[in-house]
Amino acid sequence: MTALTLQETDCLSARRYFIDVAMRSLDSDLPARIRRKEYEDYLSDESELRRIFIAEAEGRRVGGLGLSTLPNLTQTMEICMVSVDPPFQSRGYGRAMMMSIEDTARQEGICRLALEPDNGDLVGFYSKLGYEVQTYRFDRHDRTQMVKEIA
Repeated sequence: MTALTLQETDCLSARRYFIDVAMRSLDSDLPARIRRKEYEDYLSDESELRRIFIAEAEGRRVGGLGLSTLPNLTQTMEICMVSVDPPFQSRGYGRAMMMSIEDTARQEGICRLALEPDNGDLVGFYSKLGYEVQTYRFDRHDRTQMVKEIA
């Protein structure tokens, strides 16, 4: 695997790339137009601080992820929509992106990262990186998140 760089971006073209990669890399029963709308709404929601990071390697964009604040939890951030472009999957870029975002969060004084895996297959991936499964109740439904203490 070539060295990976992860850069925060406000660039519209990078955000569009991020949505396209997320759509290509996630399995879903939802029609593409609905998924695209969800991602666009996610990125435009100003009620929470949402940051987008684009990963580059081999001279190309290979993926990206989102990072957002969690209300009332000042030292916890949520990792969202981790996506690796399909031609670059299974080459270590997902792991490299996660390690890089953990370093970034630590430098910003964040002590804990949380995420909700998009499917059960990802639980093993995140577990190998040190994330632990936690179940909680939200809107009368049980939800699963994975959490890692990074400080």
